[in-house]
Amino acid sequence: MSPVEQKRLQASLKTATGTFNQAVAVSQDALNDGLYYLFDKFEELKKMEVNSKKFGSINASMSYSEISLPVKSSNYRTVVFYCIFESGQLIVTDDMGRPKPRIKMDKWRFAFDVDFTTLQVPPQTQEHEEVKKKLKQLGDYSIKRLFLDFKTHKIRNFKKDLSSFGDHVWNNEDLQSFLSLMSFWGDPDKGVMKDPQKSTLGYYLTTPKPETVNPPAPTFPPTAMKHQHYKYIAPGKDVPDEGLKLGKNNMLLYLEMTQNRSFPKEDILEYSGNFVTAGMKGTTCISRDVFWDSYLIRNPPLSSPPGSLPPLLREFNRHTYAWLGGFHIWAKGYVAGVAWSFGFGHTGWEPPRTHEYFAWKQVSADKWEWKVSDDKSDSDKGTWPVKAEGKAKSYTYNELWFVPGQNVIHIKGVSKLWAEWKKSGWETLIEKGGSEIKFSVDISVDSVIEGGLKLNMNLPQIPKDVFKITQVMNPWGAAAQQDSSDDTESEPERWETAEGDEDKVIPEAKAGEKKSINVKDIMEAASFAANQLDFKPMTTNLQSALLNSARFVISGGQDFFHKNPVFNNNGDLIVEATYKHR
Repeated sequence: MSPVEQKRLQASLKTATGTFNQAVAVSQDALNDGLYYLFDKFEELKKMEVNSKKFGSINASMSYSEISLPVKSSNYRTVVFYCIFESGQLIVTDDMGRPKPRIKMDKWRFAFDVDFTTLQVPPQTQEHEEVKKKLKQLGDYSIKRLFLDFKTHKIRNFKKDLSSFGDHVWNNEDLQSFLSLMSFWGDPDKGVMKDPQKSTLGYYLTTPKPETVNPPAPTFPPTAMKHQHYKYIAPGKDVPDEGLKLGKNNMLLYLEMTQNRSFPKEDILEYSGNFVTAGMKGTTCISRDVFWDSYLIRNPPLSSPPGSLPPLLREFNRHTYAWLGGFHIWAKGYVAGVAWSFGFGHTGWEPPRTHEYFAWKQVSADKWEWKVSDDKSDSDKGTWPVKAEGKAKSYTYNELWFVPGQNVIHIKGVSKLWAEWKKSGWETLIEKGGSEIKFSVDISVDSVIEGGLKLNMNLPQIPKDVFKITQVMNPWGAAAQQDSSDDTESEPERWETAEGDEDKVIPEAKAGEKKSINVKDIMEAASFAANQLDFKPMTTNLQSALLNSARFVISGGQDFFHKNPVFNNNGDLIVEATYKHR
């Protein structure tokens, strides 16, 4: 894996006190693409015409405007705004109001700080409808705009080191007049930039009712959002670069919380790795808390009411595990037998369970497992020399894991049942047998042509064929115990009935119990379990839940589309974002 990829997989949403649930990282390069679109959309942005009797006039054409992110500063919600002039003229006046000689503005660059902030887009406006159409999202949500708030502009304290005025040399009086004219242009109430649409960096949605926005996975829609800039540090370097060219990989972060959770106590997400790499427009990052814990391995109650969220990967545990119920060996006189209940998966005969019983357990950063086992044994004595003994065991071990840098979820498991019993005395009777279910499934996270994501469970044409059922010939674990029929007791006098046998009653089998250990019965139980797991709801939910997740629209109405999803080192899902031109 290259150092570039390693740096990206290290990026994390964790803070010292918590985790941001999701993030959209938009590169400075992509933000400037959005501003270029605005120049195409609003002709008035290309012309700068300012007149003042006191200070003079500006009549100029701008090629475009750009921003850079000052990631070395501690003001995380400020950008540097650049006016890139194509041509024009500046005329300033003297103390008597008389015009001074014309100053050419060809190829000037003027840079100053301005803060970004958010504003709700009013419903039932043309702007709202345009963005809603681009978001392609149903449900109850509000659309907000992230824009440059020119009420905060620092034009009078412009960035001298980032500005360029050709070969013109300022005197202080002329410079102050120029700054006054530029302030008129940037006036948030009267100037061209008074319309927030013309300085919009992007649109996003938040919702108080996430279940209406994404019914299969209400854990994904954001319920709260905050923003900051975030640095890009190239492999081999310790500090970021800044500026229009060197800093184009620095990022603006949309930090999201879901499920109406509170933000971490930290106001800022500190650097941990690069969410984007060189040339990448953006990345959507979905935390492992949201993607795994609240979605893939969510663990709702076993008897949820209709309309509740269905479990997903938990179903592999509940519907394939091997279990034992009662296991009873009896002997009366010279007769002996076994009564036992067993099965694979949810049959209605298994012992009572709670949903916590089936929950996946995290064992490392990239792996979960679910493991249960049971052992039972019993024995009894009839009339000497008759005795009976038996044992049964069940075992299930399921694994779930991913490989950082890949887009595949691996899940596999094995469930086993084994039982045996033996009657010894005048004659020996032995019954034993077992069965095993194995499965292995890969789930890939794929991008789709419409721009969303889809999880594909790669099943065979006949889904139940994913389960391989075989006969178990010997007990697993420790070697099978040696035959114990030689461990006989001393013979009671005159073949008398063993003490206590007089009142024994041969038990009847209860519902779901078997009165013998038969391999055919155990194999049928395994086959029944394989047929019971209904993959359709699971695959449908997996395929639909992420299609509209984390929709984002950059300024100018361009859509961000997802592609190339992979898991990072923390188990977060990171997805490259690019945009489709109109």
